[in-house]
Amino acid sequence: MSGLFIGLVTHPLSQFPGSRGSHGLMGQLADELSALGMEISTYCEDRDLADSIEELTAQELAHSRDYLLQVQRDWASYISHDSKSLRLHQWVARMRRAVEPQSSRAARRLLNIELAHLEIMTASLATGADFTLIIEDDAHCPDIQALAGDLHDLMMRTEAPYMSHVSTSFSPEQLGIDSLVSGEESRWSNGGHEFRLLRPVTNTVCATMYRQDFLLNLHQRWRAEKLVPVIPVDWRLNALLMDMYATGDLPKGYATVVFPSPIIQRSLHS
Repeated sequence: MSGLFIGLVTHPLSQFPGSRGSHGLMGQLADELSALGMEISTYCEDRDLADSIEELTAQELAHSRDYLLQVQRDWASYISHDSKSLRLHQWVARMRRAVEPQSSRAARRLLNIELAHLEIMTASLATGADFTLIIEDDAHCPDIQALAGDLHDLMMRTEAPYMSHVSTSFSPEQLGIDSLVSGEESRWSNGGHEFRLLRPVTNTVCATMYRQDFLLNLHQRWRAEKLVPVIPVDWRLNALLMDMYATGDLPKGYATVVFPSPIIQRSLHS
C-alpha cells in the first residue's frame, strides 16, 4: 500500500486503555485522514512481548545502566552539550538510583516497549506504506482534525522529512538541542513551529513519523542490535541515529521536531 501506517504501542495494564478504541487517537486520526483521501492502515501492539525473555542478572542490569550512561555521554558530545554538567546530572541520578533499569522487572518493561516499536515497524514495512506514525498510548491530541490536516500536508511535500517528532514532550531548549535547530520548516495549525534539525535526535518516542526509506534502514539496524544491555527505547533510538549519522547512512533530506506539538505526552504533561 501507499499512504500512512499508524501503529499504537500499548499494554493490557495500560493507564490509558481508551487509546486502543475507536475514540482513541489512532482510531480518530485514521478516520480524519481517510476523509482526506489517504490510504490508512492501523495496528495495535498490546502483547507482552518480553514475557518469554529470561530475567536479567545483577551483572546484566549493572551493564545496562553503565551502557545507558555511555550513550548519554556520547549524545552530549553529539549535540555539543556541556559534558561536565551531564556528568554531574548522571552522578546525582546514580545516587538517587534513577538510572534505568534498576530491577529485572523494570528491564522487562523497557524491553516490552522496545519490542513493540520494532513489531510495528515490521508490520508497516510489510505493507509498503510511504510513512509510518508510531504513537504510544499516552499520546493525546485536543484537535485531531487539525492534526490530520498538518500530517497530510507534511506527507504531501515535495521533500518530506525522513523523521519528525510530533509530540510535546520537551522543548529544544530543555533537551539541549537548540544548537541543532537550523530554521523553521513550517507552522502548524496549533501554532507549533516545525524546526529542521542539523542532525537527527529524539524528543522521546511518544509520537514519531518515519519516511519509508529511512525506516527500512533504521529497522534493519535495530533488528541487528542485541536486546541486552537494556536501555529506554528513546535512548536506543538516539544511539542508532548517532551511528547512522557517523557512518553516513542517513537518507537524503532532513529531520524535524514540532514544538509545541499538537500531540501531548500525558505521562509528562497530565
